[in-house]
Amino acid sequence: MHIAFVASECVPFSKTGGLADVVGALPKALAALGHQVSVYLPRYRQTKLSDPQTVVRSVTVPFDDKYRFASVLTAGNSGGVRFYFVEYPHYFDREAIYGTSSGDYPDNAERYALFSRSVLEASKILGVPQVFHCHDWQSALVPVLLRTIYAEDPAFRDAGGRGVRLRETLSRPRRSDY
Repeated sequence: MHIAFVASECVPFSKTGGLADVVGALPKALAALGHQVSVYLPRYRQTKLSDPQTVVRSVTVPFDDKYRFASVLTAGNSGGVRFYFVEYPHYFDREAIYGTSSGDYPDNAERYALFSRSVLEASKILGVPQVFHCHDWQSALVPVLLRTIYAEDPAFRDAGGRGVRLRETLSRPRRSDY
């Protein structure tokens, strides 16, 4: 199965807390089980990359009332996992990841909305996974976008469509009902 993780941080590239540890470990564990795994992250000023290579020079991202243009880099494979970094300097080349000692950046919602759309647009070029595994609020728009704006996009016809439907799952008899 092809699984794409979408997160705001991951060791050893960027870290502010436990999320980075999980995103650094879980994809490698799934790859060890034989899955094709990729991880999408923002490229922050603090992102530690050795020998980054551009894999998508410019991905067109419909955003607000105009188009934005992000690029995607890779740092190659590690532990059987392919790491991709969305580069959009206006939003991610900053002093800190989420904010400074004065508080969160006031445009964080916009920053990660653009990141989420960039991941979807880039995956149409780099390979659409069967599962988008999204971590925390920074990537929470990915499933929403797949069900709304990208619902009719032929590139995503199978992505998410194989998942378990919540209503069907909740209406099934539970083990305690037997």
